[in-house]
Amino acid sequence: MGVSDNRMSRIESILNCQGMQLPFKYLGIPVGANFNRVETWELVLDNIAGKLTSRKHNFLSFGGRICLIK
Repeated sequence: MGVSDNRMSRIESILNCQGMQLPFKYLGIPVGANFNRVETWELVLDNIAGKLTSRKHNFLSFGGRICLIK
């Protein structure tokens, strides 16, 4: 951030690493994104909801699953 592309490529070659563009994900959360925007949180919330529903699915009876689907 605030560094020219030439300088960044020299630093990358010295440190033997690769630069990344913002936003990127770290542990499933976007880094460098605007957290005041709803779009930033939609993917995180969808992932959490998917994990919760799969866990709840294991504890429901067949009838309970049908009720949830309806």
